[in-house]
Amino acid sequence: MTQVNPRESRLIVLQTGSLNTKAGYVDHLSVPFVSIPSVVAFKPPKPESQPAAAGANDATASAASTPATAPSFSDKPITAPPPPPASTTTLSVDTTTNPSSADPTLDVVGQLKVSADENAGSENDVQPTATSYIAGAKLAADRDAQEGGLIRPLQEGVPADWAALAGLWQHILLREMPTPINRSRNDWSLLLTVPVNWGKEDYARATQIMFEELNFLAFWIVEQPLAALYGCNMTTGLVIDIGHETTDITPIIDNSIVRYAHKTIPLGGRDVEMYLKRLLLADSVFMGELGDVELSDDLVRAIKENVCESTMDRRANLVPQGDDRVPFEYNGKKFTIGAARYRCPEVLFDPISTLLEPETSSKTNATTAFLPPCTHAKMGIAEACYLAVTEACEVERRTLLWDSLLVTGGSSALKGLRQRLDREIMQLVAASETSNEFQAKEIKWMGMPDYFTVYKDAPSDVTYLGASIVARVIFTSSAFTYITKSDYNEMGPAAIYLKA
Repeated sequence: MTQVNPRESRLIVLQTGSLNTKAGYVDHLSVPFVSIPSVVAFKPPKPESQPAAAGANDATASAASTPATAPSFSDKPITAPPPPPASTTTLSVDTTTNPSSADPTLDVVGQLKVSADENAGSENDVQPTATSYIAGAKLAADRDAQEGGLIRPLQEGVPADWAALAGLWQHILLREMPTPINRSRNDWSLLLTVPVNWGKEDYARATQIMFEELNFLAFWIVEQPLAALYGCNMTTGLVIDIGHETTDITPIIDNSIVRYAHKTIPLGGRDVEMYLKRLLLADSVFMGELGDVELSDDLVRAIKENVCESTMDRRANLVPQGDDRVPFEYNGKKFTIGAARYRCPEVLFDPISTLLEPETSSKTNATTAFLPPCTHAKMGIAEACYLAVTEACEVERRTLLWDSLLVTGGSSALKGLRQRLDREIMQLVAASETSNEFQAKEIKWMGMPDYFTVYKDAPSDVTYLGASIVARVIFTSSAFTYITKSDYNEMGPAAIYLKA
């Protein structure tokens, strides 16, 4: 087995997410990653050129003159793309077969191929043979692909479409990164961060994609809660990751994830946005100011990220705030937001009460009867945190977790969220545990060290920061714990967990 020593300047971190996918270089002094929506579109190959009628040419010219608009990456049901031809080879993992003996023409990832003739064009240009997927800015400019249906490769953090996910990874790594990656002579090493609920088969498929299609020099996978904890320079703590579709609560003790106590609840930023949309539809003042403008998912998300906040008193959110409205501007249009900005975060703490429908706006005749439920969760984040800690360890060790709480994820930036969580959790701890020397008197929250100044105002990037630290330690140490090409040729995709 030949050992390779990756260069510290050639390290990449790829962070998966249901809403956005991040990729960038290992750098602690800047925020070097790029982020694109975790959405792709099915793009069939162009047919062979044929003479076209004059009328068709006029129609094409008219369509080309129309400016392209960015697609709305909503959470509405997505139309499945047309199935690929029967002759297309699908992605499969066979851990008993030596991958070096596989057919070199096998089209595994997203049905994408690269021409073997380097003189035919750039080595980064993807030559589709059957089907392909586009993402990012290319997708935003392609109306035909948008009309064909958008695909979310990740559903609740778990891969739902491996071909589409592979196409998303290829796009962000080969087209979005500032420094082009030469697949035929790839000397980069990559660290992939994934949620806790990925299984062995998911690890193996990701490994197969990185070596067989992207040809990385070295590869490793780290779980996102661990990376987030390392970003705070800690090895023990309770990580609360409030994602777009789910919230993962993970107790970690001495670098080890307590998997039997890990909790995943179907509650996240998407539910806050759906509840906010219901409240806005019931706000006659807002709907009057909105006029003919569509209440799109992008507008609702912008309101959530810039105006909404969580208050300390749950009952105060249920009382109308009168004239307490704040101005908000979006694409040149001005609105005012009322009590909805306080009430929408309540879905994270009391999801059952949000199932009650708000009143219908009489002025706009809008209705929320046909909107899907805000959430299917049966407990809030505070209750899930308490259960995770009580199941993770004995009573005398629970203070280790209560003293090291970390909240991250896209919705962690909501104003007042940490203070509200502190109050809700302490009420559960004080009411359920008997008074003894091991009872937690308070809970403490972790944050990123002050010397990471560029990450200070971005708590959702703590996972990427921790992954950068892990990548630098793993790939530059003499322990040789990462997976190399020779490891993959010897053991196949199973090397990712066999070597661990």
